[in-house]
Amino acid sequence: MSAVVVRGQADFKAMDAADPLAPVVKQFAVGEPGVLYFDANSIGAMPLAAQDALVRLGDEWRRLRRRGWSDSDWLDAPQRLGRKLAPVIGAEPGSVLVCDSTSINLHKMLLAALSLRPDRRTVLVEDGAFPTDNYVAENAVANVRRVAGPEGIARALNEDVAVLFLTHTDYRTAYRHDLAALTRLAHERGALTLWDLSHSAGAVETALAAGNADFAVGCGYKYLCGGPGSPAWLYVAPRHQDKVRPAIAGWMGHADPMAFDAAYRPAPGVQRHLAGTPPVSGNLLMEAALDLWTDIDPARAFAKHSALGDRLIELVESIGGSGLALASPRESARRGGFVAFRHADAKQHAAALERAGVIASYRKPDILRFGLSPLYHRFEDIWELGQRLGRVQ
Repeated sequence: MSAVVVRGQADFKAMDAADPLAPVVKQFAVGEPGVLYFDANSIGAMPLAAQDALVRLGDEWRRLRRRGWSDSDWLDAPQRLGRKLAPVIGAEPGSVLVCDSTSINLHKMLLAALSLRPDRRTVLVEDGAFPTDNYVAENAVANVRRVAGPEGIARALNEDVAVLFLTHTDYRTAYRHDLAALTRLAHERGALTLWDLSHSAGAVETALAAGNADFAVGCGYKYLCGGPGSPAWLYVAPRHQDKVRPAIAGWMGHADPMAFDAAYRPAPGVQRHLAGTPPVSGNLLMEAALDLWTDIDPARAFAKHSALGDRLIELVESIGGSGLALASPRESARRGGFVAFRHADAKQHAAALERAGVIASYRKPDILRFGLSPLYHRFEDIWELGQRLGRVQ
C-alpha cells in the first residue's frame, strides 16, 4: 500500500475550481436532495437535454405521425449517433452504430468475427467475465473455452482459437485489461478480438482504433448516460466491414431498405449490421447524452475520472476502521469505470450507506462498487462521500 495522503475539503474545492469540465455538471438534472449517487456503473444520471428531447418527440409524433420517418431524422439515428460516439471510444469515423441491446450486438459481432476465421473453431472467453457475455458465446458456438486472467489467455491462445472475446473491465473489481496488448497477442496467434466495453465507455480510454481492435460492443445507459434501457452500440473495424455478412439480415441493413427487394443485399460498411426499425425515443435520449461530448476532449474526461478514483482511494484509506479494503487496481490505467472495495459484510454495509444518503452497489460475495462519472461528479462529492463513509462503521 502506498502512503496515505490526507487532503482537506479546501483541496477538493480547489480541484473543482480548476476542473475544465466543471460546467458540464450543471447540464445534468439534480438528483434526490442530499443523496450522493455513486452507481454510475448501473445507470448514469439524466442530462437536462433529455427532457427537451422527449418534448420534441411528442410534438413530432403528434404532428407528423408516419411522416416522421421521412420528414424528421428518425431513420438515420443509428449512424448519426455512431458518428457522435466514435470519438469517445476512440473509433474511426463510420465504424460505429447505435442499435439493439448489448446481448444482441454481442451475438452479431461474435458470429461476424467467426465468419472471418472459418478454419478455426474455438472462442476464448474469461471465466470471470460478465455472465451474459459467456451465456451469449456458449449459446452461439459449440467450442467455447474459459480461461482465467491474462496469463491464462496467453497460454490458451493457440492455432485453434478464432476469437478472443473479453469484457474490457471486470464487473466486480474494475480490473481493466490492456486492450492493445491483448489484441496484439491475439493477432500474433492468428485470432480476432471482440471486446465488451460496457463498464469502460464514457469513463476511461478504450482507444479501439489505436489498439487495432476488430469488433466491440457496449451499452449506452451506464457512463454514456443514455437513459434506462437505452440503445447499445457496436463497432466493426473498417478493414472488416465489407468482408462479413450480418448475422441478422434485417431490412434496415439492406443496401436499399425502401426498395423492398425479395432478395437480401447487405448495405456497405457497418450499416449492414442494422436489423429492425430503430427505437426513436431511445435514440433521442441517447443523442441528448452524446451531444454533451461535442465540446469535451475525451482525454480530459478520462484524466478527471482517474483523479476522482485516486482521491476516493486516498480518502477511504485515511479512514480508520472503515472495514473497506481496495479490490480494484491501485494504478488508474488498470481501473475501469468504478472503484471497488471489499468488506466482510458488504451487503449490509451498502444498505447502511444508502440510509446515510450514499448510493453504491453490492456484488457477491463481498464487493462494494462506487461508480464515478467525469461528467457529473465533482471532487467535492468525493470529499462528502469520505465524510459519510467515516460515519458508517
